[in-house]
Amino acid sequence: MADACSDENELMELADGLLPASRRARIMRHVDACGECRAVLAELARAGSVSESADTPRGVAPERRLLPAELLREYSKREAPARELRAARFVAWSMVVLISFVLLRALLGHRLRFSLGVVGVMAALLGYELLCIHGLRRGWFHPRLPLVSSLVEVSIFLAVQVVIASTLGGFSYLAFPGAILLGVLIAFSAQRADPNLCLVVGGAAAIEVFIIGLLGPRIPSAPGPMLGVHVIRAVFCLVGGFAGMSLARDMIARAEAALREIREQDLFGKYLVHERLGRGGMGEVFRATYCPEGGFVRTVAVKSLRPELSQSPKFMESFRKEAQLGSTLVHPNIVQMLDCGRFRGGFMVAMEFVDGASLAAVLERHLEPLPLSAVTYLGAELAAALEYLHGKRSSDGEPLGLVHCDLNPPNVLLSRIGEVKLADFGVARAGVARAGVARAGGAGADDEVRFAGKVAYAAPEQIQGRPMDGRADLFALGLTLYEALTRRHPKRGDAVPSPSTVRSDIPPALDALVMELLAQAPEERPPLASQVRARLLAMGGAGAPYPYGGTLLARSVESALQRRSS
Repeated sequence: MADACSDENELMELADGLLPASRRARIMRHVDACGECRAVLAELARAGSVSESADTPRGVAPERRLLPAELLREYSKREAPARELRAARFVAWSMVVLISFVLLRALLGHRLRFSLGVVGVMAALLGYELLCIHGLRRGWFHPRLPLVSSLVEVSIFLAVQVVIASTLGGFSYLAFPGAILLGVLIAFSAQRADPNLCLVVGGAAAIEVFIIGLLGPRIPSAPGPMLGVHVIRAVFCLVGGFAGMSLARDMIARAEAALREIREQDLFGKYLVHERLGRGGMGEVFRATYCPEGGFVRTVAVKSLRPELSQSPKFMESFRKEAQLGSTLVHPNIVQMLDCGRFRGGFMVAMEFVDGASLAAVLERHLEPLPLSAVTYLGAELAAALEYLHGKRSSDGEPLGLVHCDLNPPNVLLSRIGEVKLADFGVARAGVARAGVARAGGAGADDEVRFAGKVAYAAPEQIQGRPMDGRADLFALGLTLYEALTRRHPKRGDAVPSPSTVRSDIPPALDALVMELLAQAPEERPPLASQVRARLLAMGGAGAPYPYGGTLLARSVESALQRRSS
């Protein structure tokens, strides 16, 4: 399945409605020729799930969003009866006008036999259209009705030419401007919004014109059946079919472009963007006001892919997966994803706004070490977020084994009231990762996913590309707590001194827990985040996280914000 695997990301983008028209056409040609890709795409459409790649957790599924072309097809199907009713009314009224005109000429004595023949043919078409109108008004409709009606209309006009040929002779037949009216009628079929229908009608008209011309009356002075004239008429009919097809395709393409623009404006038009809050490796974060119609207003954070990266499929895929995963995570200690979509060629997500600062900003601006109870409270809240993340299950109850892979102070958001929120799931992946998934450096062909995240906070097994689980996040938690306690980051590869050697008021229980979290071997760390949280909650004295840890952490956030404003 080499070809299918190579197009796996594009198949997911195709299912999510994120591919531009040019790439979508190429992928659909590949899908038509590849049974395995068709099966993958059918599964995506049926279940709305993503494929189980190494860095895409099974069971994490985006909301199914129709492509603009699919939306247009759905709308076209729903509107087909009404559209056919309008076409039938137009043709019926046209026949009434033409019949009236021909009858008036007949009353004035102009070629009665010819006029009655033409009126009979047009009356047949009028009767057919009235029958269609009657059935459509009562809810009867068949998908083949537009094709049948178009062929009947074309054939009626050709029947008029037969009447002309049989009553007025060859010269009148050739001089009659029916070919012009026939071309107009073929182009009119484009209003039925089916490019192939126009081509079929044009082809049928060309065949009928050519046959009637060969079998029709001869001009005495002309040698033979004037084959060239009939060929030219048939070609004109084909040209009309191609013109109608081109017109229909242009109408559909413009409607798709309008739908994309409306979708983008509808998405981003709900957000009033304010100042930039931060800039990361992939995106920029802005404070924004969610203000849809109805007067509801809410402050949110809008994260958009950096302009220079918006054209890279790799970064678009990573950004999209972050939105997919974040939308499935609902926990008080995890930043909630609220909305996502494309805007002006890029991709944006709207997420919960945390009114405060990151832990990195607090540690940078806070002149003194954080209070012990604030640190244990911080650790307990982060452990609760990891406990939820590591225990997340799919819709069918299977463990997903998620690992955040990028827990560090910049990704820990602290509010003014002491809330702790874990953010940035751009590199999160399934914890049952195979060897080679997180390999740093190297360009071997077997490297499925290169290392992502911050090396300074990554566990040894994550950097070395060995299988990892939630204990990799616990290692990062240990480094984060170490930095929160001491305002220092231990150098990788050195023997890490215990926090108590830097800060003398750290209790032995907290000192021992941090050092266990920083163990090089995963089996020497606590196995579960719930156990880490329980040990932090059991801290007493000045290191007790409750009841004052949140309050003290909030004061530290306020102090850092005041220093930023000054």
